[in-house]
Amino acid sequence: MMRTILVPTDFSSSADSALAYAFQFAEVYGADVHILHIVERPMATVPDLPPEIVSLAQDKAMDAMAQLLRRHGKTEKDVTVTVKPERLTTSIPEMIGTFAEENRCDLLVMGTHGRRGARRLLLGSVTEEVIRHSRVPALAVREGEEPDAAKKDRHILVPIDLSDSTDAALRVATDVALKFNARIELLHVVDIGFYPYYGLLKDPVAELEQKALDVAGKQLEKRAKKLRDVGIDVEIHRRKGHVADRILAFTSENDVDLIVMASHGRSGIDRVLLGSVAERVLRAARVPVMVAPSDAKKEAPFNHVTPALRADIS
Repeated sequence: MMRTILVPTDFSSSADSALAYAFQFAEVYGADVHILHIVERPMATVPDLPPEIVSLAQDKAMDAMAQLLRRHGKTEKDVTVTVKPERLTTSIPEMIGTFAEENRCDLLVMGTHGRRGARRLLLGSVTEEVIRHSRVPALAVREGEEPDAAKKDRHILVPIDLSDSTDAALRVATDVALKFNARIELLHVVDIGFYPYYGLLKDPVAELEQKALDVAGKQLEKRAKKLRDVGIDVEIHRRKGHVADRILAFTSENDVDLIVMASHGRSGIDRVLLGSVAERVLRAARVPVMVAPSDAKKEAPFNHVTPALRADIS
């Protein structure tokens, strides 16, 4: 089960938004929240700062941490707080990843924008790098987003490309849907990939698209049935066009609250999807995006799903 949620913070407004979602997930799952702040070196080229400077920076960070917790109505008794100095030999994303593994964290929650400046906690640098290599699901929260605890009709969008990779995302989404009593929208997008060059191939391409849509419909329905069998309200949707564009359009048009997608997708080679579809969605989506590692074990960390469904979802 989910026991520990890690929230790396730089005390920015986006990290503040991420913490609000972390507390919501912690309440629903009965999990502990661990807040991590890495004290950046004022001069990265200086190998050894005087201990007094390091100690002062850590004291200031702890003061900022106390203010952060007060804004959320919490104290240090409600969370675990860690403040660590930055290492010259290890990048901040590596430090976060190592910390998550050493402390057996089950979920990472991070803001997608952070402090302005060359070394900000920003999607495209720290957040993206952490998500790219995370071995557990990671939730990216856009600056200014706040969870609506009173909302009853929740929608989770799961883009599916019918590969084993995206079935990992579906397992995570299934667990979240059961916990939050949410509806799942399964979306498959057919992208033939050479729309500007149709020419005389327009009719054959249209046939290919339709066949792909038909196959997708059958595969999506199989997955939908398994979800309905455990009491989840689910709908299937098929679209044509560029994948990221259709995902973003669907999100805006259907009051989606959360997108859950895999970190890898079908590509001919086992490349990281971040940098293409997932990166585009992470950057542009107006709702939180949860990225599930494609090689996540079926039993962890979201194991609220019945064992039969976990084993059978793909």
